[in-house]
Order: sequence, then structure tokens, then C-alpha cells
Amino acid sequence: MQKNLSIFNSKKIPYAFFLCLLMLALTESFVRNIPDKILGFADMIIYKKKAIIDGDNKLKFSGIILGDSRALGINAKIISDALSKEMNKRVDIYNFSTPYADMRTYYLFLYNYLQQHEKPKIVFISTMPESLFKGWDICQDMYGKYLYVHRFCELFDLADMMSVVPPGCSGEIIIPEIERFSYLLTFRKEIKILLMNPWQEFSGPQMLDTVLKEHNGGIVFGKDNIITEDDIKESIFYKQQVVINHDALYWFNKFIDLAKEHKIYVFMFNSPLPETLFEQREENGMNNIYKQAVKDILNSNDNLKVIQPILESYKEKYFMDANHLNDAGNEIFSQYLSLKIIEYF
Repeated sequence: MQKNLSIFNSKKIPYAFFLCLLMLALTESFVRNIPDKILGFADMIIYKKKAIIDGDNKLKFSGIILGDSRALGINAKIISDALSKEMNKRVDIYNFSTPYADMRTYYLFLYNYLQQHEKPKIVFISTMPESLFKGWDICQDMYGKYLYVHRFCELFDLADMMSVVPPGCSGEIIIPEIERFSYLLTFRKEIKILLMNPWQEFSGPQMLDTVLKEHNGGIVFGKDNIITEDDIKESIFYKQQVVINHDALYWFNKFIDLAKEHKIYVFMFNSPLPETLFEQREENGMNNIYKQAVKDILNSNDNLKVIQPILESYKEKYFMDANHLNDAGNEIFSQYLSLKIIEYF
């Protein structure tokens, strides 16, 4: 009996423990080397764009676009070509918009970009109106908070994040940041899906590389589905709080100050809203409150230009959901935006 139990001898336990650690480390290493098969669409966009920022090549773009998911579909190649033609020289604009961004994201992104690359002459920033209101702040109660915090942690290191969040929010940042040290933890759901169908083909990442290159960072969603008025009225965007978030205003002004410090001009714009949502916000006063906030920011910053109209609407047929243009809508808006930008040059 004693011989049979010798496997549990305490002297042998450390070897088993270290063997488990080794197997875990090997699995973690393997998973980290196949991000194209694990990361979801939003995470893959962040992964690809962060790789460009953190790469060895020093970037020398004339201008960059920063924004959230509403700006992802903007084809910066169209804007680059239009400006190049207007100015009789090559002007390269790249769309660095990332999904799930809040006001702190733009400040830290520009700060890190300037530490590593040649400063752009212009920064175009597209912030959805909700970003300046209560309910869209990673340090407050908000819809989809976990996803926003998770993507925030993907983009920046802990020291950077701690520099822009209040002490009461630090715990909510530290926990997912610790998780992020392990792909096995962070992407456990995606890994489970992969294990259920390990032989499936993944053409998405390769297509994403091609699209990012052809559109200078812009994304083709591959969705031309049309949202309905009822869908919009049921969405979280139709229930937006009409209260200005002064923390968001603070970080937006910090972003503009950072650009001013480096003698960079900032051009602010917004992608359109669906007609149903636009009309509702006309009625509840949200559009006017937003316009006044933008006007106040404009009046106190001489390096800021606002591409007007800062708010406008498109018909629902150009939207794939209550807050995002579909591919047809993005193509029209990219062409329109390039013509509006030219007016300032």
C-alpha cells in the first residue's frame, strides 16, 4: 500500500508543479503566436494598428485620423488623394481610429505616437457626440464598460493608463491589465470556439491587412444591411443621458493642448447620425447642448478647426446599426469629408 502511494511523495510534487508550469507556458506561447485565429474583429483591428505604432519603422504621415468605431469606416486614402491633388504634393493621411475609444484614449494615443514617430502636421479627430455626455466614460457607469476597459488595456501600458484615471477607477484597470498578461485568460471564449472547430479557415485577418493597406487604415465592414426606425428606438443610443460629462471635456482639452504644444492643428468632425436619432436629439435638446460644448472648446483653442456641420443626418438605409454607417454610407461620407477638408486648405 505504501508503495502505491509513493506517487504522492512530497519530494515529487515540485517536479509535477514545474511540469504543469512548463506546459502552461508552452500553451501560452503557442496561443500568442496565432493571434489571427483567436482575436475577434475589434481586437484584431487594435492588434494590427498597435503593431504599426510599435513597429521599428518611424512613421511620417502628414496627418492622422483618431476616432472611435464610428470613424473606422472612413477611407483615408480618398482624403489623402484629394489633398494631394489640391496641394500639388503627396499628402498621406492614415486612419488610426480604434473601436471602444473614449476621450482618454485620444490623449494617450497622440502622446505615445509623438514619442515614437515624426509629428503629423494635422490630426483629424472624430468623437461621437455621446463621448462628451454622461454614460460614455470608462471611469463611470456606462453601457459595455468591460469591453471599453478591455480595449483600453490592449492599447496602453499600465503606467500610461494610471496617469489618466482617478484613483477610484484604478482597480477596474489593474484587473483586466493583469489578465492581459495571459492570452489564455483574456481570450478564453475565443479559444474555446477555436477548439470546437480547429480546422476552419480564417480569411478575415488577411482581408483586414489588405483593406487597411488600400484604405489607409479604414475598414470595410462587409455589411450593407439597413437599420430600421424601430431598431434605432430600441437602441442604447436612443436612451442617451443629456448631461455633459466634464471629465470628458477635460481630457478633450488636454488632447488639444498636447497638439498645440507640438504645433499640430486639430480638425474636429463627426460622422452622420440616422435621421430618427438626429430628430430625437433635436427634440430633447442634446444636439444643441453638444454644439454649444463644441463652440466653447473652439473659442478657447486657436489650433482647433471644426468641420461643419458638426452634426448632420443620413437616411437609415446608410446605416448598419443605430450608430454606424454601413459600407455604402462610409463610401459616401469619405468622399464628402474629403471635399469639406479641402475647403480649409
